[in-house]
Amino acid sequence: MSSTGLAGLIEGTITPAEFVDINSKIGGADVDLKPQPQRFNANEPALKRSYLSGAVNEANNLKGVAIIDLRGPDPGAFHDAYRTWSMRARLEHAEGHFPLNHVIWFGEAPLIGSPTYTTEGLLTMDKWLSAVEGDTRKATLEEKVAQDRPTEAHDRCSNVDGVEQVSVPGVGPVCEAPLAQTRFSTPRVISGEDIATDKQKCQLKALVRSDYYPIAFTDEQWAQLQKAFPAGVCDFGKAGVDQKGTNPWQTYQDDSSGGAVIYGGKPLGRAPAGSGEGWASAAFSGWLK
Repeated sequence: MSSTGLAGLIEGTITPAEFVDINSKIGGADVDLKPQPQRFNANEPALKRSYLSGAVNEANNLKGVAIIDLRGPDPGAFHDAYRTWSMRARLEHAEGHFPLNHVIWFGEAPLIGSPTYTTEGLLTMDKWLSAVEGDTRKATLEEKVAQDRPTEAHDRCSNVDGVEQVSVPGVGPVCEAPLAQTRFSTPRVISGEDIATDKQKCQLKALVRSDYYPIAFTDEQWAQLQKAFPAGVCDFGKAGVDQKGTNPWQTYQDDSSGGAVIYGGKPLGRAPAGSGEGWASAAFSGWLK
């Protein structure tokens, strides 16, 4: 279980007594989100299926996808800016390097970043995809998306109070991630998880008093923590329980048996002929030009 308020304890924002009090009383919620005194664990097989279905997007199927993320502040709400950097972190984990298929445009306009971003982003994406489509090399789609990125497709950061710009060689100005989160975070990040925030259920490690050094707990406080975490605390250095990449092209309906639900999904075959036409076709590209 995660130690609620760990970052606040380390930074001195809350005292050891307050840390113990929070974790002894925080409790959880039932299936109807009604508060309950006890914490709760992720259910199986729902946890495993949340990853395999893509409900938790591990980005393993996005390596060959060109992405321009238009982002503005939406403090504390669903579209809070930290989610942009969550996806960048997941892409970095999946690809094993800085993701060259992911571009962030961050600005001061709520949600959209800037009134000009939508049009500029559409034109830039068309230029990007047209370059990939015209690339006849025997390279993977992932390589083409990374190498055919136009000069316009780089990280951008408008002048926003409290947001620092840093320069990355070959990339350009980038909003410094910790500051660009509109000063909001998540309980899991405060508990020690990284910005990827994709460990739905953490693996546990023993609660060890020396791990909190130089913070000192009284014997009574430590006994309360042991009671609050009888099985241990989160080890965010390890992959989450059942954390796996998404399985693409699944069906959740069995047509051979009258449309019965397939819980967890069933892999489909190859994409049908003609997939990728329509909005991604040359006609759409010609309309833009």
